Amino acid sequence: MDAGQEAQPEELGTPEDDLRSLEEDLRSGKTENVSADLGLPGAHQGKRRILMASGRVCIAKPASGIQDWPFAAQSEAAAWTVARRLGLRELVPVTVVREIELPEGRTELAALQLWVDDYDADRMDEFPEEDLDWAGVFDHLIQQTDRDGHNWLVWRDEHGRPRLKLTDNGYAFGAPNRTFSSQFSRDRSGRPLNDKMLAALRRLKEPEFAEELKELLHHDQVEALLGRVDILLDRQQLP
Repeated sequence: MDAGQEAQPEELGTPEDDLRSLEEDLRSGKTENVSADLGLPGAHQGKRRILMASGRVCIAKPASGIQDWPFAAQSEAAAWTVARRLGLRELVPVTVVREIELPEGRTELAALQLWVDDYDADRMDEFPEEDLDWAGVFDHLIQQTDRDGHNWLVWRDEHGRPRLKLTDNGYAFGAPNRTFSSQFSRDRSGRPLNDKMLAALRRLKEPEFAEELKELLHHDQVEALLGRVDILLDRQQLP
């Protein structure tokens, strides 16, 4: 489990324009402070704590942090792009890709995610069924390979209810020498997709979505994702 990755819940329920503004701050806003290597556990090495001039606190995951998958940073941002398009603003951390100036005097491409300290890691709770259903669909779409027993957070909404946050989406979209692995997708296998889910999946077929995703992923990765969307729309249930 990579610590410190949960997006701030109050930011994730905002209107689309505010959400885009938040992304723009992460993508091009001024950084006030970049920490040394935090030494946090998990597959992604070299993580840094970032304080933005806006006051937002983020975690940066450098592209070099995963040696066997050079597109891990782009995969993190692409996973958020998919989640945003589906309307899953509270399920996945807001993430962009940008160059970070490190205190050592060099710059590095990294996935930048919002960070909040108040969460529990890798613990199952009484999550809403909708969270669990969407987790299964989302992990299938991105072909997550690293979500069995870890890589999620528990946060609480304004009513104190436990909610699910899916983190660590770097090993997705065809990471080599890895197989699809998500306990949420496995537990939801065969579950019918409701009308809300089908409507959200149709939004992934809009041309502007593919163009946005192609800024992060290769053409064949995008086409493979869209193929999975077509299959879900056709079968109307999770494989």
